[in-house]
Parts: sequence; C-alpha cells; structure tokens
Amino acid sequence: MFQPANGSSACSACGAGQFQALNGSTACLACPAGQYQPSGLATACLACPAGQYQALNGSTACLACPAGWYQPGPNATACLACPAGWYPPAPNATACVGCPPGRFQATAGSGDCPPCPPGLYQPRANATGCLACGAGLYQPGNGTTGCLACPPGRHQPGNGSGACPPCPAGWYQPNASATACAACGLGQYAGAPGSTGCTACAPVGVYQNGTGASACLACSACPDGSFRAWGCFDGVHDGRCAACRACPGGVTLRACGPASDAVCGRACDGNATSGQAAQARYAWMGDGSFLDEQFTCPRKGSYLRSFVPSEAVGPGNPQCDPCPPGLAGLDGVLCSACPARQVPHADGASCVCAPPGELTWDGACACPAGMALLSPAGCEPCPPDTAWAAGRCEPCPPGNTSAAGALACADCPAGAYRAAGQRGCAACGPGLYPADAGDPQSCVACLEACPNWLSPAPCPVNASLVVCRPCPSPLPSNAAWVAEPGASCAYRCLPGHFHADNRACLPCTDEPCPAGFARAACTSFRDGDCETPCVNGTMPAQHAVWADGCGWACEAGYRASFADYLVFSFYECVPA
Repeated sequence: MFQPANGSSACSACGAGQFQALNGSTACLACPAGQYQPSGLATACLACPAGQYQALNGSTACLACPAGWYQPGPNATACLACPAGWYPPAPNATACVGCPPGRFQATAGSGDCPPCPPGLYQPRANATGCLACGAGLYQPGNGTTGCLACPPGRHQPGNGSGACPPCPAGWYQPNASATACAACGLGQYAGAPGSTGCTACAPVGVYQNGTGASACLACSACPDGSFRAWGCFDGVHDGRCAACRACPGGVTLRACGPASDAVCGRACDGNATSGQAAQARYAWMGDGSFLDEQFTCPRKGSYLRSFVPSEAVGPGNPQCDPCPPGLAGLDGVLCSACPARQVPHADGASCVCAPPGELTWDGACACPAGMALLSPAGCEPCPPDTAWAAGRCEPCPPGNTSAAGALACADCPAGAYRAAGQRGCAACGPGLYPADAGDPQSCVACLEACPNWLSPAPCPVNASLVVCRPCPSPLPSNAAWVAEPGASCAYRCLPGHFHADNRACLPCTDEPCPAGFARAACTSFRDGDCETPCVNGTMPAQHAVWADGCGWACEAGYRASFADYLVFSFYECVPA
C-alpha cells in the first residue's frame, strides 16, 4: 500500500500490475517486464513462467509464446524462435522438438513440420528440406523416409516423381529401377502398356519388320499351288512364295501347305503293325504272292517309290529314292519321322538322340548336366534363373539368379533383388539396398548415421553410408536412450533407478536405515544401502544411543548437556 499525501488517515491499495514491498511508501512500483501481478495489494510481482513472456512494465498477465516460438526459463521478456528443422510440440512451449523423419521445416519460428510431398523423402530427423527420389525411383505417399523402385514394366527418367509411368505398347522393361524402356526388336511385339518382355511373332503367318511394334503384321497369302519358301518363318520378313512340288508316280506323304512343300513317298493305310511282315503291313502291296526283294529297297534310308510285281527284280524295279531331310527309312519301304527328341542318323537309316542327348540303357534320351528335355527338339540349356537338378530345371528362389545352363543358383549382387518369376536381378538404385532380396518393394536408402535407438551396419552398396537396424536388445523399462553422438543402442536408467546385472532398471531403495547406519546414495549402477556406520562427532561417548538415523539421544534418566571450555567444547549425557 501507499499514501502520497501528508495528513492522510489511511493508505491506498496498489492496483493490479503494481507492487510495493516497503512500509511508508508514497507510490507503487510497476511490475517490470518479464513479471506480472493480477491482483492489488501486492508486495511483489510474479515471474512469467517458462513458455510465456511479457515485454511491458506494469502487466497483469503474461503472454503465451506464439506458434513456432518457445521460452525455456522464467522472467522472460521475449520468446525464442525454434530453429529450422524444429517445432514447438504444444502452446506455451518450453523447448523445441526436432522434426521427425519424413517431415521438414525450412523456416525458423514455424509452428509445425509439414510432410514431404509425393516424390520427395527425408530419412533423417531435424531436417530443413526433403530429398528428391532419383531417376528410376518414385514415392506416391506423403511424409515418407525412402523411395520405392519402379517395378518391371515401368520407368521414370526424372527426379522427384510420385509415380512410374508404364512402358508404352511396343516397348518393355524387364528390370526394376529403370529410367527408360526398350523397344521390341524385329519379329517381336508388346501388345499392352507396362510389358516386362516382348512376344515373338508366330512362326507362320505373321511377321514384324520394324521395332517398337504393338502387333505383328499378317503375311501376304501365297496363291494356290505354292507355299512360303522364305520369310514369315522367322517372323521378321514377309518373304516369297514358291511353286509346290508334284510327287511323280509315288504317293504324297504330306501335302503342300501354306508354309511347306510336299513330301513324297508311300503312305501306310493305318492297319500296319511294326511286328508284321512288310506284305501284311502295307495292303497296297497286293496279295503277298511276290518276293520281299521285289518291294523292299536294297538299303535302308530309302523309300519305295514304285515296283512292278510281274517283272523281275533288277535296275528300276523296285524304284527307290532317298528319304527327304528330316525323315528316316527304317524298313526300306517307308520314310517316317523319328520319335520325339530324336533325329535321323547321317545315313538316314536309323534314329539317334538329338545332340547333345545320349541314349540310356532303357532306350530313352538323357541330357548332360545343365540341360534338360524342355521341348520336342531335344536337350536345351536350363533357362536363366533356373538351376539343373536330377535332369530337371528348377526355378531359383527369390533373391537368387543364374545364367543359362547353371548347376546352382547364386545370390543377387549387393543392392539388387529378384522377385519370383522375374528375369534377372535388378538394382534398387544409387544408395539403395533391398531389405528383402526377394521383394522389389523393400528397397530402402542407406543413411549417413543412425538414431541412437538403432544399430548401424555397413551399407552393402556404399561403404561411406550405414544401414540402420534394430538394436540387439529392446529398451528396458524405466530407461531412456543415450542422446550423445556415437552412443548407438546405449541407454541409461531414469533418475531414481539403477542398472541391474540383467539389463533391467530397478527402482532405488528408499527405506530408512536402522539406527547407527547411514544410507549410501543410489547411483546409476548401484542401489543405495545401509551398510555404512554413522559418524557423528557430537555424540557423547557415554550414556548416548543412536536415534533417527545418524542422530543421537541420551539414555533414559540422562539429559544432554553442552560443555563449553575456552579450548574446546562437547556434548555429554548427565543424570537428569
């Protein structure tokens, strides 16, 4: 209170925003900046708490720090701006919090951290900006910490993209993380967008003599009496037609077709059996009243073109021609195709396994290691991404690959992956590696450093970066990760707890000690105990006992007395 005039009978009350601590004052004082007083009759001002401020004198209240600002201490006359990459977690903030991974803040004094938009990412905390996904990568989501690899059939030539467009029809891309698509070559096409490979034009009837085609072209029709002798077999050229051959005097084994000439010879009537005599097998030979040499060619590898039963066997009777290419004359009468996976011998008189196949004891054709019977043509190398096992080509498991004819699968190189059914391994991209070598969606970025709650390991694609993995052991209860640099996976117990031998953080013991013993303080690695005897230099030597920890009291029937001499002083217990 105060009284400015002489002779007054009462004092006046100080108003809100004022104070007066002294008696006999003639005026009140305004609360200084950083303090306030909401009431009258005050003898002191109140400090603005942390998170608030007041820049003016004589204030009745403090102001909350605005969004993006904070104040860690009391009596503040202004708030501090959160630096770029940080934000206040709540109104009246006393500290700033770092932007989490996937978010950023480029401006100091901002109230929040917006998420990284699609096409951008940020794997680190406290970021002031986002990073652009590189070519061959994309990110469709907001607030992400890494990029995804463009899947096979898609591409992305630019940086900072939120999607990977599909390869257009006529183009393809078998690998992930691609920056461009490849055009289908001659004799190939890709009919739909997003293709991972091209399809060969059918061997007969269609062709394609351009690149980047989405369909094959129909071959021009050959006129009647001709066949396609060149082109359209390879699926690349239209080609030319040639006149069909007429079989002179004999029987047509195969008629002239759109893509092949006729094959001439004597046909079986369908009643033949390989175990019968030649006359019984071929009904057109007559009633069997003639000799075998009259209707059998003198050497195998030929077929019987004609014979005259009434004429003697000699030059021109029977008439025999060599078997056409691709057919074998096994009985001197008829030329026929060899069984599947076999080809005519060079003499045309027998069938052998198509090289490199070899005949087994049971009469089957077997392939050497690394090859298998994949088609009627015979042995072929096991395709890429398969491995030979007991005569079969088994697919490589995801994350593994192989070259053609391989005997075993091998891991994809570092930084690459291969999904089931994918052709070859594909790289995630610069600075990226697959967390699962069999999953194209698992590509993640290597980092410069790891947060303390993660364990760093060498990046498989860049020795200067690290991979962040979970710590070997989880964070115990009542503990916090150590924030100092280089303290990965290190933790300390919260105040009031200590480290036990089993990694647990146990509460410190806070029970009173028995009389005469002092409690040793609980430390980070040792609980408090009562094993330390009390030391009290004022305790009398006789008739005194410990009390209240390390205090003392006189025994019953005695009282404490203080003896003060010129040279020294002491307490003693004397009879009451």
